[in-house]
Amino acid sequence: MLNSLIKGARRIPTYANQVYYKDGNYIKVFDHAWEARKAILVYKLLDDIPVPRVLKSGRNYIVMEEIKGETLAKAKYDKGKIAAQLGTILAKIHSRTYSKFGDLSGREVGKSQEINAGPFTTWKEMHQAIVKHRLTYFKKTKFEHLIKPIQQYFKQNKHLIDYKITPRLLHIDLNKKNIIVKNNRIVGILDAEGGFVGHNEEDLMRTELAQFGDVFANKNKCRDVFFRAYQKQIQLDKGYKERCKFYWLSRAMVGMRCIIQFPDYNDPEFPGKIEAFLKQNVK
Repeated sequence: MLNSLIKGARRIPTYANQVYYKDGNYIKVFDHAWEARKAILVYKLLDDIPVPRVLKSGRNYIVMEEIKGETLAKAKYDKGKIAAQLGTILAKIHSRTYSKFGDLSGREVGKSQEINAGPFTTWKEMHQAIVKHRLTYFKKTKFEHLIKPIQQYFKQNKHLIDYKITPRLLHIDLNKKNIIVKNNRIVGILDAEGGFVGHNEEDLMRTELAQFGDVFANKNKCRDVFFRAYQKQIQLDKGYKERCKFYWLSRAMVGMRCIIQFPDYNDPEFPGKIEAFLKQNVK
């Protein structure tokens, strides 16, 4: 069935999974069957935001309808209007709350597929397991020297997430290529199946970085519009800006994994940014 679906289809360049375009639909082929099951679950769950409709599926693939429009990476748009809509949409995603941290599995939260462990009662436990797992990719590479300072940073700052954190559904990759707009309206949110149940602040920091640039800058009008819209539904915990550094390094480890795993992943300055961050923030 899958072979017949992708026959004659146009392959879309991606780093993760395989994506094809054919007859007005996208076919996403996953490395694992659980990814397809999770994708169906997540897209069905997010029925109040503009995600693609899943038309059919198989053991390790889904077929999704095309959403007409342009990505934020290519479109011309009113930045303030889009920032407000994005804040509202992300808050809707985060409004799905659970009793534990991990990956969605049916109606319950199961183990984290990334680290093959869990579910976790506290976010602190899950985050520590995630960091430990992500550091394994640094071993026996030219970035191995970063392991100890990264461990030191998270050990010195573990108190930042040592409080009661609500488990929320995250998107975790709202970059400009995953947002479709048309006539100054967000009409599509892509790649939602990559999210998990975690701390909404990591998703907020990731979205800030992708949409508004430097998360440590004090002033950004569009970012302010985004957060005003978001906080109409969910209030930020005290100390969010302090934890931005913490989550910046968490997500930076994902970027480093891409550099290590994909030779053509082009961001030669990124390792230097991490080294500078560690030099400045590790005591």
